[in-house]
Amino acid sequence: MSGRSRLLPLLIIGLAIAWLTPERLSAQDQTTAADSRVVQISAGMGIDGVRAKSMTDWMTEEAKPADQLGLFATAIEFFVTPEVQVGENWSIGVDYSYLFSSRTIDGSTGRWTFAYQAHLPIAQVHYLLRGTGYWLKAGGGIGYWWANLQEQYVTLGSERDGTASGPGLKLDVVANTAFDDHLFGSIGVEFRAGVLGTFKDRNGSAIQSLGSDVNLNFISAGVKFGLMYQF
Repeated sequence: MSGRSRLLPLLIIGLAIAWLTPERLSAQDQTTAADSRVVQISAGMGIDGVRAKSMTDWMTEEAKPADQLGLFATAIEFFVTPEVQVGENWSIGVDYSYLFSSRTIDGSTGRWTFAYQAHLPIAQVHYLLRGTGYWLKAGGGIGYWWANLQEQYVTLGSERDGTASGPGLKLDVVANTAFDDHLFGSIGVEFRAGVLGTFKDRNGSAIQSLGSDVNLNFISAGVKFGLMYQF
């Protein structure tokens, strides 16, 4: 990831903290417990930097590129998150994210394309801070994830695919700013760690590189943008 990419999540967190001045915190809605219970649905997209060492080693071995591949690869994310407030400062919900990444490499063995699509549902909990015209949420959750992998040797026209699955963890901080009584803008930063295990092809055989099984054990960090509708 570039220096600017690494600084962007820190900038967002800083802006969120600056927004929560003592004056704003003291202006939190003083609604009754019954009135404060809300249901929210968020949706949008984001961009993530994903570090998956086994995948990187595999792509390097197959394509043999002239330049060393970076440790982090870019992935695009789409998400939807329904959640319900269960206390003055707590909500529970379900987050589903669809993450995909694709890379084409021209190496000494020819042109290769590698791609994967990951389904990342979690059961999550958020700690809430509510003020006039905004929500600030921090929390995360765990889930069971699965991914599909495609490898294409473009030079010869051969293809191979595989699947992997395993547990994962997500942590995030999200800020919502009101456009009206129901519609909010949403911006967040997130961190993930997944242990999806070995990719296996259609015959159930492990995909290997340098004598080791190729897996999608990874960590990632990203920023996401979207909209939230509050009932």
